[in-house]
Amino acid sequence: MIQETDNEEAVVTAAILSVDNIMTTSMDKSQDIQDRSKLLFFMFYVLGTISYVPQNFYITANGYWMYKFRDLNVTYNGSDIGDKTELQKNFTAYYSTASNVCMVTFMILTIVYSKRISLQKRIVLSLSVMLSLIFVTLIFVWSNTDTWQYGFFIISLVIGASLTAAGGCFLVSIFQMSLKFPTIYLGAQLSGQSICGVLVALIQIFTLLIGVSSKISAIIYFSICAFLMLAAMVLYLFVFHNFDYLQDQLNKEEEYEIEFSKVKIIARKLLVLMITMVLTAGSSVIIHPGVTSLVESVGKGTSRWSDVFFVPVCTFLSYNTWDFIGREVSLRWQRLQNLYLILVAGVLRLVFIPLIMLCNAQPRNHLPVVFDEDYAYITFLIIFAFTTGYFLNLCIMQIPRICGPEEKDIAMNLIIVVMVGMNDKRVEDCDQSKFRNWSEFFKRTFKKKCPFKTRPIREFRVDQNQPQLIIEIHTLNSPVITFPRKKQKKAVNLSIGEFEFPDKLYHSRLPLSALKFQNLQELKRFCVAPETQKYYEQLPCISENNSSDNEYSDVCE
Repeated sequence: MIQETDNEEAVVTAAILSVDNIMTTSMDKSQDIQDRSKLLFFMFYVLGTISYVPQNFYITANGYWMYKFRDLNVTYNGSDIGDKTELQKNFTAYYSTASNVCMVTFMILTIVYSKRISLQKRIVLSLSVMLSLIFVTLIFVWSNTDTWQYGFFIISLVIGASLTAAGGCFLVSIFQMSLKFPTIYLGAQLSGQSICGVLVALIQIFTLLIGVSSKISAIIYFSICAFLMLAAMVLYLFVFHNFDYLQDQLNKEEEYEIEFSKVKIIARKLLVLMITMVLTAGSSVIIHPGVTSLVESVGKGTSRWSDVFFVPVCTFLSYNTWDFIGREVSLRWQRLQNLYLILVAGVLRLVFIPLIMLCNAQPRNHLPVVFDEDYAYITFLIIFAFTTGYFLNLCIMQIPRICGPEEKDIAMNLIIVVMVGMNDKRVEDCDQSKFRNWSEFFKRTFKKKCPFKTRPIREFRVDQNQPQLIIEIHTLNSPVITFPRKKQKKAVNLSIGEFEFPDKLYHSRLPLSALKFQNLQELKRFCVAPETQKYYEQLPCISENNSSDNEYSDVCE
């Protein structure tokens, strides 16, 4: 009895010590942070915001790039209407290719070689590189580059690719830093990323309101970008030097090896979350901005609001604002924690893709407009954007709960790789003609007209459903010409066996071209009978001045 009592006391004592140890650890961790002023929390918001600011501000100033690469022989009116130069056509495509390659490459390099450079140095170095490149871009705005457009084109692509490369390194670094803090700091960083889209949309609306030129608009974009980058760097350095907990976490080196077997195990744990994130982000990429930019207001043509500000406000600003609100709600309401329920909810939100496509998106050739009112489109877009931000944040914030402390870094690296290119907060400074003139793509590959001469071919066709029309095709490349048939003559009562001759197509012999006539004169030497040679000599022909090598008739007597 005494021995059993001692064992029970030992078990109770061990349990009390274990609970006390857990409570002491959690209390020590919260006391170490000491973020009563929420300055550290605000820093994660700011760092999340500027993670996409430089590269998105760089390409959003689309009017500036069109101005820089304009045709110098034509007066530039600041619109996308008219033929573009090769540099104007290729800049956005080349930039997207170079930036995506550099982003993925430097993300992978940062993950693989993260041990060689400390987290603190990586964050400061990437911020410094991006800030320097923005200042260089501002210098080029004031410079006259008309005499060396091709050289400036290459330099601009290099600067843009370098911005995304430094942004990729910075993005991985701040994700790794946020994992060293409680989950709410990771959520703050993710919410900050959605603020980037709101800022770009607000600046775009501001430039439309004041009606400035493309050059002044670029100065506004890049100046605000430089200010945000500089403010973020100052804030980060200030917080770093005043928070001991932040210094300890960034200077502490965590040794872990990336093994394929370990990555495979973690990927299985995150499979449901990654599928949900791909469905959520992928559906957003499909519908926004490709389809949403085509939606027009019902009152288009009646006011400046419906013609100029409807798409920037109701599409871009509304989408990014409610995406941000969804991310904020995910920080405070996380009752939905079952992975399979999250997946089902992510699948159900796909219903908004056809709903938005049935709104007043113009032009359209197949689907009818079912929801032609503005409030219906705005309601669908708000719910779609809110659920996008909510489920993306919710999935990422489930990682610390699913994975152990030693698995969090590898898990977050997997999530970063999955989300590359699917969480773009770019707001294109464009009008609807960019999406409507999709056929411009084919002009780069296909000729508008056949580059070689073709033999005239005339084809007539009468459709049974429309017998009053005659469809005519002159050549293989010519468009179809449709003209109404003449009214038929009244039928004449004829007896059995009688018929009417059709009208004659011609009443004399058709003249030959001069070239064909000469060829026949050469060939008549092989004819023996004199009357045959005389026949060929008396054939009518067109004079040499009016003849053409390509104009001839296959009909002759």
